[in-house]
Amino acid sequence: MASVDKSILLFINHGWANPVLDRFFGWVSLWYAFGVPIGLAMLLLFRRRWARRGTLLWVFLVVLLLAGETGGRVIKHITMQPRPCLDLAGVVRQPNHREPGPCENARGGMPSNHALDYFAAATLIAATFRSRRWTVCVFGIALLVGISRVYLAQHYPSQVMAGASLGIVWGLAGARFAKRRLGLPEADRRSDAPAPA
Repeated sequence: MASVDKSILLFINHGWANPVLDRFFGWVSLWYAFGVPIGLAMLLLFRRRWARRGTLLWVFLVVLLLAGETGGRVIKHITMQPRPCLDLAGVVRQPNHREPGPCENARGGMPSNHALDYFAAATLIAATFRSRRWTVCVFGIALLVGISRVYLAQHYPSQVMAGASLGIVWGLAGARFAKRRLGLPEADRRSDAPAPA
């Protein structure tokens, strides 16, 4: 499994090497430049769809992500699995790397918190909106973020998949709780139009 993990990593990290992708995946991987604007857009979208309950759902999503981030860090501490940028420091490309040393967090590989957070958010949004268009959109974003972590050699594919799996489970649990507590109406799965507040 380790050899497959390494092969996929190098295929993406070296095989896809391109200055445009270096910049694109570097941007996608940044919380403040990519994640925060998406989060604010979600706030506006939630408010448009559910008014005050939409704001509460957004606050709940933020709390869910903070809890997931904390849980991911605890698992990282337990597994102590290094990132590829440490394991393969002389082999992998690290586009736009500015941190001192080979990695931003050498002993924080398993799971990928980026994947955990984005897939948790995508799952919660898909489960509450129940729109094919939004499901494809949010999971597409989560997938891009996951790929960016492999492309930038910050995580092995298995670490991203573990984070994504945990995120989906966490997002489903969060969506179930949110629907019960916030009383969100079920939207027609065939319609992408905002439901009345």
